[in-house]
Amino acid sequence: MMKVARWAPQYLLPYMERLYGEGILVDIDVVEPVRVIVAVRVSSEDQKERGYGHASQIRRLPELVAEQGWVIADRPSGQPGLYDEGAASTSADDGSDDGLGLAARPVLAQLIRELEETRPTYLVCRKLDRLHRNTLQWEYLQHKLLAAGVEAIVQFPALDGRPEIRRIGSPRERAWASMEATWASLEKAASRKRESRKPAT
Repeated sequence: MMKVARWAPQYLLPYMERLYGEGILVDIDVVEPVRVIVAVRVSSEDQKERGYGHASQIRRLPELVAEQGWVIADRPSGQPGLYDEGAASTSADDGSDDGLGLAARPVLAQLIRELEETRPTYLVCRKLDRLHRNTLQWEYLQHKLLAAGVEAIVQFPALDGRPEIRRIGSPRERAWASMEATWASLEKAASRKRESRKPAT
């Protein structure tokens, strides 16, 4: 008999259980599947034209979660943990004094409030920069994710292929994630500046 590791992907369970019953495998201790929540946001017509629009994200991100063998955690309402912001802005100022801008993004605020109950391992999105409008908002979100036990942000930039996992568990990992968030904020600012310089048509 051979001894197997103390975990297994869900799709292998029926096969492994049969082998276990026949005495071929021993020491099976299957863990629960990875729980995730999904954040969806579309920011521009350009994304829609390139196939990254709202309908594509709503359809494809849950499919990609399933392909990894993960499950979408339930929200307190019993609905799947898919937080759909539609075309909510990550750049518009809501006029609040704290600089977080969450009043303009109620869906993101709800995602944060529900973390204590959804308790996901990962937060899944198309790109990390879809989550925040500035570095302060990112640091606040990262703090809340970490407090709830979230281990990483999982990105699918092309809505296909392998996930890009940005872990936030250690100080070094959080520093890298923060640098990525800062760079994304600088890119957004540069893009808005370029757009403002375009002649009116």
